Amino acid sequence: MLSALYYPFSRCIDISALKQLLLVFDSVTFLDPVDDDERRAKLFRDLEQQEDKRFINYRNLYHPLKDLRNEGAIVLCKPEKLAVFHSPLVVASTLSDLLDAQWCAVASRPELFNLPHGNLDSQGRVPWQTFPSKLPPLFQEALLNEETLKEHLLMKGMYGASWTLSYEAGSAAALNLHVSAASELSLAPVTDSVLHNRLLLRKLTRSITDEPNWTKPDHFSIETSIAHQTAVHLVQELLPRSSLINISFDSILEFREQTKAARIALIKDLANRISRISKIDDPGEILAAQRDISQTVSDELKIYRAELANARDQLWPNLVGSMTIGGVATGTLAAIVLEFLAGGPLGVISGSIGGAALSLLKSTLNYRAEVKKLERNLSPAIAYLSQIIDR
Repeated sequence: MLSALYYPFSRCIDISALKQLLLVFDSVTFLDPVDDDERRAKLFRDLEQQEDKRFINYRNLYHPLKDLRNEGAIVLCKPEKLAVFHSPLVVASTLSDLLDAQWCAVASRPELFNLPHGNLDSQGRVPWQTFPSKLPPLFQEALLNEETLKEHLLMKGMYGASWTLSYEAGSAAALNLHVSAASELSLAPVTDSVLHNRLLLRKLTRSITDEPNWTKPDHFSIETSIAHQTAVHLVQELLPRSSLINISFDSILEFREQTKAARIALIKDLANRISRISKIDDPGEILAAQRDISQTVSDELKIYRAELANARDQLWPNLVGSMTIGGVATGTLAAIVLEFLAGGPLGVISGSIGGAALSLLKSTLNYRAEVKKLERNLSPAIAYLSQIIDR
């Protein structure tokens, strides 16, 4: 089963983006403490009326949501049920982002990426509203107790009400929690936010250039992740967002069923071909292997494209799509260098942790007791990486 976890928001509000994801993945999981659809819809109505009219886009998803959940295409997961929600590792990585001036400079400007957001505060800062049940308790404690972080807490909600953070703090908390959750749940992390994709790449860059002292977890399948990305790019080119606006979710589900065997076969084949790269340590050799794979997968991608195009033309004969297979394969597989060196989603989290963030965590939290308690419950890979903080 091909499954993804959407980040960094609790719900996707772009109906075409969600349709594209459902054309590739059998299910898309949202990390949301609010599992009542009526309440979530009310929250979005409040946002569109009080903050940004673009939140109205969620109305397009409200009605088909029930059927999609019944079909298992949409899955909701409460953050507090996850082990990573209580992990000092996730908090340390979040703090590292907030101590990275370049990361914060980008994260504080959602308007440059056409993202809907709340009204600016009196100091011109963009707010990020979130429920405390989506903020790791250790991060809440750091926001309340550490002087260098208090500028990021714009308002503390009372009695379970939402907290208002700076947009960069909200992005850091959400990004680290979601990517860690994707690893714990063995899901592919996906987003339609250009901003947060860029922020994740910044974390990747930091994890490589800072030469982190951690071991790459062996449980995460890099090759499967890249195969997922390849399938996503193929669908995006065959069925661009603009062509999906008037296509019903029922048709999307039918397309998924018709192409299920082809999707599974493609990802399995790509993963097998890419797997040998995971055994290479030299970046130069990785690049050479990339180029070789980019050429050899061409035939498989053409076959997959033909099957997708055939299903598309049967269901939606008036749609026209085009693809450049070589470009898609090369561009997507290029991501393997960063992902491999960073050790996958969990490697991004652990590798991007800086010494200053660890010092801040040590001075603020009773982290040692937390790590000892977590080691009994976390998977071996996460428990091992958490030991970084216990040194």
